[in-house]
Amino acid sequence: MSDRLAVFRNGQIEQVGPPAYVYERPATEFVASFVGTSNVIKTARGRAVLRPEKIELSEGPVPAGRLGASGRVIDVAYLGMVTRYTVELEGGKTMTAVRQNRSGAHQHTLAPESRVTVSWDLADAFDLVTNSGAETQLGESVKGAS
Repeated sequence: MSDRLAVFRNGQIEQVGPPAYVYERPATEFVASFVGTSNVIKTARGRAVLRPEKIELSEGPVPAGRLGASGRVIDVAYLGMVTRYTVELEGGKTMTAVRQNRSGAHQHTLAPESRVTVSWDLADAFDLVTNSGAETQLGESVKGAS
């Protein structure tokens, strides 16, 4: 395993940093999609990435203190450790959320066409860089990257 990861795009470094940092705080939408599944959302600060494991699914209203939207489940995929849900939001956009499968949890899987609420904490969404060019962790120099 590596302690540093570099994501390249068209021969240019897009982001450099420890794998967990690059996954949790991707600098660009490309990096977010390259190192895993991601949802891109709009916030007051601009576009941000929100990982599926940070999203909660419920069948009630958006819980107090969280952001969210309602929609319907359009796809369910049991993946062993987790079940992945694709939710079509009102307005046609989709979000991906995952739930960890615990003992007997597969028996409580939401079915396609179920009405659900997706919700998240804004602190779990990380701003995306809007300018082009290489981005690095904590301002480290791209020229010094190895």
